[in-house]
Amino acid sequence: MSPFTRPDHPLLENLRRGSFSPWPFVGAVAHAAMLFLLLGSTPFLSWWALVPLLLLWLLGLERGYRWWTSHPLRVLAVPGVLALLWAGAVAVGA
Repeated sequence: MSPFTRPDHPLLENLRRGSFSPWPFVGAVAHAAMLFLLLGSTPFLSWWALVPLLLLWLLGLERGYRWWTSHPLRVLAVPGVLALLWAGAVAVGA
């Protein structure tokens, strides 16, 4: 028996209640856009500034998908924090 056919499965319960949020999807699209922004910054950011930003992007990807169902608005905040860090690195001229 598949776990998704059980009548008490949490995903089915959320579907019945209509409690799915669109914000994790918006956050995931913004997170993907941040990758293009970071990779597009290679001409004017040095490697020692870009590598930590890319590592933070990977950490944010992991955090975002871990918070997907439990904290949907936090998923939206992850690319916002990355954008602020990127803007700081560009402003400093790293």
